[in-house]
Amino acid sequence: MRIESIVSSNPAGFSRFQVDSTGSEMTLEWGDRRLELIVGKMGPDFQSRYVRIDGDDRVMLANGVPNLSAKVDQWRDKTLWSMPVEAITSVSVTADDVTYGLSRTDGGWRLSSGTGDSAVDSVEVADFLGRISTIKVDGFHTALTIDSVLANVTHQLRVEFAGGAAETLLMSKRQNDVAALREGGADVLKLFTYHLTNLTPSFDRLAASTAEATESQ
Repeated sequence: MRIESIVSSNPAGFSRFQVDSTGSEMTLEWGDRRLELIVGKMGPDFQSRYVRIDGDDRVMLANGVPNLSAKVDQWRDKTLWSMPVEAITSVSVTADDVTYGLSRTDGGWRLSSGTGDSAVDSVEVADFLGRISTIKVDGFHTALTIDSVLANVTHQLRVEFAGGAAETLLMSKRQNDVAALREGGADVLKLFTYHLTNLTPSFDRLAASTAEATESQ
């Protein structure tokens, strides 16, 4: 944060710059020092704000003030996991009561379900693996309980990695979004609905067409 100038020293003008009781309070601590700031309205450009040190009559124009109107969710790390695609050894997907598996073999990838195995569409599988190697959520459902999500799981994604590590994402489709749980996690996560088709594509989407399957044989 950089102070550009002092714009007022008159307490009567606090309300004009919103550095009175209508401003936001920000406390900075380092070592044994503590500084309390009142952050007021935006300055002449998007990068500046009016600020005042609590107990000080000077109103200052500052650059680099963080966005205090951001919700807590915007400060949180939304990355569930991030692994190289090359580390993925197998994937299991359940969607619409259909379960299938994708497994790495010496010759590439193989798709399997209760009805048998299938050759894969290599482009679709590569895209899918890229999407699930790093997964980020869109927010958090603080008003939902873990038990309520577990009771209504509609989709599931399990990814296994080299070395034995594994991640499972349980998802419950709702009217306007998706509530999700990372197995072993303590938060109910929020996903936009379009993620369902990206994280749990249909078996047919990943399977090779008849012509491709014949060619591969």
